[in-house]
Amino acid sequence: MAMEKFPETTEILATENGDVFVSRTSPNETITRRKSALLMHGLGDHSGRHEHARLWLTEQGYEVLRFDWPGSGLSQGARGDLISIPFCLELIDTIRQLASYPLGCLYAHSTGGLILLRWLQSSHHELELIWLSSPLLDPSFNQPWGKITAGKLLAPKLPNLCIPTGVKASDCFTTGKENTVGDASLCHKQVSLRFAKSLLDNAISDDFLSNFHWPLNTKVFLSQGLRDKVCPSSLTSKLYLTIPKHLRYALWLADGYHEPFHEVGTSVRPPIRCLPPLTDPMT
Repeated sequence: MAMEKFPETTEILATENGDVFVSRTSPNETITRRKSALLMHGLGDHSGRHEHARLWLTEQGYEVLRFDWPGSGLSQGARGDLISIPFCLELIDTIRQLASYPLGCLYAHSTGGLILLRWLQSSHHELELIWLSSPLLDPSFNQPWGKITAGKLLAPKLPNLCIPTGVKASDCFTTGKENTVGDASLCHKQVSLRFAKSLLDNAISDDFLSNFHWPLNTKVFLSQGLRDKVCPSSLTSKLYLTIPKHLRYALWLADGYHEPFHEVGTSVRPPIRCLPPLTDPMT
């Protein structure tokens, strides 16, 4: 089903840290789910690169709200400056209020996954589905000790200074094999010191996981490339084991990297069919 059949409108949300780009896709009117979904991208990314998720969610009858974090995509701000985790949590609540229906699904990729887990920690909602795509759990993974130490020391004095993330294209997909979904010119490879410190302070630790409670009766789907060098599957598997057995689903892609859905030759449709069956549409 072509995405053009689902009308999409865009709007600008004014915040104290600049304008935030928001897109709303109308649901498939043949399915009376009457639920909304939020789509959250990762650091250096933008929401336009997650068409596979937007398409599937819309086909299921969800109204889909996707947005670009500050400093990302079509939103204002220095590239890589997402401000802080607390600011991002407040932004989720603000975006959620724009939804036409009760929240039914959350999709988050990479850094968006860490932010989502922190949001779930303090929020209580009845959801149908949570889809975590290559979620970031440990921001310090594969980062030099000296870079982390210097960044923490400099963050209070130079909070807006942006430094390279160290993430390469070859960490995300087979080099030269990525597809062109979304506008690549809107991507970047940097992070502000203040947001980097906030990420490190909010890492998803073993202690966090041992005290974390998933929303009741919510199906959780994890999609993960086993060659991921940014958010390794060894950490994601720990997260997977915290999900109640009757509610957990996973797609482990043996040849996938950090962005397996962006590989040329990777058929998006078969993996999407691995998503858990949803409950009957709500009328």
